[in-house]
Amino acid sequence: MVLIYGNLLAHGILLGSLYALQAVGLNMIWGVLRVVNLSHGDMLIYGAFMGYYIWSSFHNPFWGLIIVPLLFICYACVIFPLFFQLLGKEMESLLLSFGLSYVLINAGIYIFGPQFRSLHYLEQIINIGGVYLTLNKIVSSALTVAVIVGVFIFLKYSWYGHMLRAVVEEINLAAMRGINTKFALFIGFGLAVVLTGVSGLLYSLSYAFSIFSGQQLLLKCFAISVLGGLGNMLGSLVAGIVLGLSESVLAYCIDTHLAELLSFMVIIVVLLLRPEGIFGGRR
Repeated sequence: MVLIYGNLLAHGILLGSLYALQAVGLNMIWGVLRVVNLSHGDMLIYGAFMGYYIWSSFHNPFWGLIIVPLLFICYACVIFPLFFQLLGKEMESLLLSFGLSYVLINAGIYIFGPQFRSLHYLEQIINIGGVYLTLNKIVSSALTVAVIVGVFIFLKYSWYGHMLRAVVEEINLAAMRGINTKFALFIGFGLAVVLTGVSGLLYSLSYAFSIFSGQQLLLKCFAISVLGGLGNMLGSLVAGIVLGLSESVLAYCIDTHLAELLSFMVIIVVLLLRPEGIFGGRR
């Protein structure tokens, strides 16, 4: 029994770390532009498909750690001016993100097809003290943690991070002090978009996906953001681990379908009891 729950704990933490990184991108776009990005899940899946095709072409998906950020920063350059023009207009920005989601899904059906895809890479099973994990999950989770730590250090200690935080906290005051606010917002937005693509790539290493998987992942990201507090990155990290652990235990003890409903239940319960999230709002 101890080994069973040890396996559940390990798998839940690994899954939760991926969820956390996925939610960080959603939270950053909210924190920078105050936009609930409804195309976030579709962007994740595009990152996953890029990982799949890079693996198919080069037999090594980790080339995607170079290629995916470059492609996603190009995408950010295209859509950032649209969101920037709607800065402060939350409903219009929401509709824009909905339109982008519609375009990405339909383009994805045409380009990739509706079928599920999966990578067969690093599938060796590792026994760690009776806990059995596939190597691809270990590697993807380790890279996820490294990316999260890197983003935290960048935002906390770099000059660009300080500039971005100043603009997000008070854009008018930052502009008066000579900060290029549009450039600062683009840095934050571009970083969020790149993180979304990379998190999709890392997700593809361990889990099957289709073009329609983005809506399910978007719901999980919303649940994490609501639980952790919208705009609160630290809260998202903790909430992602909590959701991953909860899904892992529920899937084993009760039913897999109930585990998938957990995101809905989290959103409803937290919004009723504590709308600002367990860990509070933006930090």
